[in-house]
Amino acid sequence: MNTKYIYGIIASVMLMIGVVACSDNFNANLEPFETETTLSAQIDGTDLRKLTFSAEPQDTTITIISNTRWAVAVSDGGWCSVNVVSGRGNGSVVLSVLEDMISDRDCEVVLYKLNAQGERINDGRWIIAVNQKSSDVKLSPASLEPFPAQPLKGAEFEITATNVVWTLSVNYGKEDVKFISIQPISGMTETPDGNYTGTENAKFSISLQNNGTAAVRNATLELTSNAGSYSVEITQQKSEYTFDVSPNSTRYIDPRGGEEEFFIRSLSGWNVSTNEDWITFSDSGMSEGSDSRVGIKAFFSPNTNGRSRRGVIYFKPVNEGYVPVDVEIVQNGYDLEFEVSLSNGEDPVTAAGGELTYSLDSRFDWAVSFPDWIKINDNPTASGKASDTRQTVNFSIEVNNSYSSRSDSIVFTPLATDGFAGNVTLDPSKVGVYKKKFFIEQEGGQKAAISVPWIGEIYEHNKLMLNFNFYSPYYEVVEAGLRWKKEGADEWAGSESVVISNQKSATVSFLLEGLQTLTSYVAQGYVKYSNGEIVDGKICEPFTTAGFYPGIDSNPAPNR
Repeated sequence: MNTKYIYGIIASVMLMIGVVACSDNFNANLEPFETETTLSAQIDGTDLRKLTFSAEPQDTTITIISNTRWAVAVSDGGWCSVNVVSGRGNGSVVLSVLEDMISDRDCEVVLYKLNAQGERINDGRWIIAVNQKSSDVKLSPASLEPFPAQPLKGAEFEITATNVVWTLSVNYGKEDVKFISIQPISGMTETPDGNYTGTENAKFSISLQNNGTAAVRNATLELTSNAGSYSVEITQQKSEYTFDVSPNSTRYIDPRGGEEEFFIRSLSGWNVSTNEDWITFSDSGMSEGSDSRVGIKAFFSPNTNGRSRRGVIYFKPVNEGYVPVDVEIVQNGYDLEFEVSLSNGEDPVTAAGGELTYSLDSRFDWAVSFPDWIKINDNPTASGKASDTRQTVNFSIEVNNSYSSRSDSIVFTPLATDGFAGNVTLDPSKVGVYKKKFFIEQEGGQKAAISVPWIGEIYEHNKLMLNFNFYSPYYEVVEAGLRWKKEGADEWAGSESVVISNQKSATVSFLLEGLQTLTSYVAQGYVKYSNGEIVDGKICEPFTTAGFYPGIDSNPAPNR
């Protein structure tokens, strides 16, 4: 047998033994175990050893910094939990806490390194202490004696709150009359729905309206939060002198007017009145006392002045032992909007014309006037009706066929509108609504550009061809012509013209005959518009005609 072959087999076996002997010293998935392993927790790049939470349920993301496998454990899994229990290398864990309404509580979140077999290693643990604060809320005093029927102010209450958001409200149950009002003293804020809220200790007082009825009335102060609820019953005794008006809270009347019925129960005679001329009654005389309810209607005129207004209806018993009732009336002003704005277009408008669009918000009928060089596109009557939605009016501006600019106005005028707020005809001028005027300017068109006449192909001793061209960007040309005279002469010696068929550009040629030889002349081109207006070009530099006999000396080339 080959000796080298035997030695090769022995070397291979020894190498395999060495690999097996060393396999316990390496982690097949990570670094060799001789490498130092690291494990830490951070939030926003800062090492994390302690977390404190308020009573609300919430989540927090913890960043794990590690070069090895790790596991996470929570000492109390009931209210504090994590979303993952193990990982490898850098990662993150979401720590969640439930709501706490009983008492402060603590737990630990522990991060462990894992060995090759996935077992926890106590050395190098990372411990995060977690604390959550409890919440609580109380209302005192917890009970009250019944209040008298007479008006009351200043009964004070106190709210004690810890780590909680609370809401204070009044529950009237089936009670028709809202007879309690809250006056904050500290630590609370009114909400849009008329309740109050806060997050800390607070103080407030309540006031009670007069109970002019023959019945006891009740309501409940209610303090609610996630930590619990407290309520205090408010009772107000009935009146010895019964004078009850329902409804007796502030009434909000539609701007278009209307009516509302009030019911009165009184053992005394009574009357109703007001100082406002926009409030009238179905019966404003004296009414007798009665054990039953008596109805009376109040009528409210439309409010067309654009501003809100307030008034008071006075219900007054004859017997002085009865307490009068005043009912406040609030009526908003009707929307008297008349607004016009230019939605698109340019000012000034170019001579080529264009489009203008106006947006119109009008609670009135309206009309619009404009110059004859502006046309309305989609409303031939140039008027419109009142509307609760936005309207648009589109105009087209014609081409300005003059090189002079022009200007005028577009005027929107509000009109008296029938049927406003019922059967009222509303005159805009009487409520301070006036026309809207928009100044419009349009640029003049550019005159035709006319080249200086130049000598064409024909050039002889007594005749030559003169050419020029023109360009008119806005207006059509109906005639083009040429004038000529001797250099230095005052009057033109002659002229020729040709009819142009409504063109805006062309090259025109004129053959001048009967000229004097070896004589200097000048020429000028011109064009005429359809409106009769003439635009002159520039006078050319002098040119000299040829001699009688051909040749270089006697018949030179044109000098221009």
